[in-house]
Formats: sequence, structure tokens, C-alpha cells
Amino acid sequence: MKKLLFVLLLSLFLVACGNESDAESGNEEPKEEQKAENDETEEVNNETKENETIDEDEYSFENEYGMFNLVGMYYSEDEDQEPGFYKIDFDGFILNMTVSLVDIELSEEVQWEERFAGKEKVRALLIVTEAENTTDMDIDFNGTSTIVTSDKQQLSPEYGIGSENESVMTYYGQVIQDGFFIVPLNDNSQPESLELMFEAPYEVTDAGVDTMNGKVGEDTEFEMKFISKEEMEEEQ
Repeated sequence: MKKLLFVLLLSLFLVACGNESDAESGNEEPKEEQKAENDETEEVNNETKENETIDEDEYSFENEYGMFNLVGMYYSEDEDQEPGFYKIDFDGFILNMTVSLVDIELSEEVQWEERFAGKEKVRALLIVTEAENTTDMDIDFNGTSTIVTSDKQQLSPEYGIGSENESVMTYYGQVIQDGFFIVPLNDNSQPESLELMFEAPYEVTDAGVDTMNGKVGEDTEFEMKFISKEEMEEEQ
């Protein structure tokens, strides 16, 4: 479970640092930035493996949304998937993600967003994504998804213009972009499993998309199971 712990910490690191990279049409610079980030990730991974325990403080981080405290994360039992990650290949448009369960002490600036309903604290799913267009097409990814929890909540993350997920965008050429979703749950909810459904992206032609025939790949549905941070530490 060390790899799951590292995945969880890396996800938090990405969200805490924010989404600073800008994807540009026909520009190879984002790939260079990604390579540097991957090199840095490998160094952090090696350091994590050397440590037998992880400090409690490392399960918390703060950004403009407030203070995040980890409860646990979700993983796929599919043997073809990396522990802690889920990879979807939409015929060359690649979406990698991690899904964590968090408690957020909300900042004053975001408490009055409609989805938080004036609360000071909320339990939520934190979905961190990395999207990469490896095709020769321009692709429009709307991030349209539905989540059904084992305790019968049906959720639709906010996406598109105005969402915090910068990977929801039009990809003009072969570019990579990171993003994240915050999906509020019922108070103290701790779903034991999730069913996630993602709509495939669309090819951009003539500055538009054909919603009937322009999908790249197929819509995807998969299940993830919950494991608490305490359970992950016990299994190291």
C-alpha cells in the first residue's frame, strides 16, 4: 500500500500547488514541463519509499478553498490499473485520475458558493485529473460525468467554464493539462464504493463538434472501492 499512500500525497501536492501550466496550441512546452514534473515526482516517490511512516500533517494541505484533511481514497480492483490511479483511454485522449475522500474547512471566500450552502465545513470527493491529447485531432473535453455512491447519492461534478478543473477545455493539438473536481457529499458520508461514468470527448471540426457522430472513443463506467488512510498505513 506504499504506492497508494504516495499517490494520495502526490494528488494533494498537485492541488495545493494549483494549476499553473497553460496548454498552448501546437506548443511542445507543456510536454517539457510535464517531463520536469515527472522527474520531480520520481524523486518524491523514492523519498517516500524510504520512510516507513508518514506524518499526520502530510495528510492535510491548504489552498484557496480552505484546509483539506484526508479521510481516505478510492482504488480500482481492475488488475490492469495502477494502484490508486484510474486510466481511461478514449482512443488516444488519455484521462488519468485519483479519487480521495476529504474533509474541507472552507475559506470564507467560498462558503457562500451554492454547492457549499453556507457551510463552514464539508465532506467531499476530491478528483484530481491529468488529461492528455495524444492524437492528431483537436479535441473538446467537457468532463461530463456522473457519480453514484454506495449510499445512494447521485452526483454530477461542476465542469466547463467557471469550474476549477482546468483539464476541461479544448485541446488544440497534443497537450497535457492537470485539473481537479471538488464534489460535496452529505455530512459525514463515507461511501464504501463509487460508480463513476465519464462521457467521451469530441473531435473539433470547423470550430465546432458533432454531438451525434463526433465522439472520440466510448463513454466509460467503472467502480472504485474505499480504503481509509489508517488501513493503508497498516498494510505498509
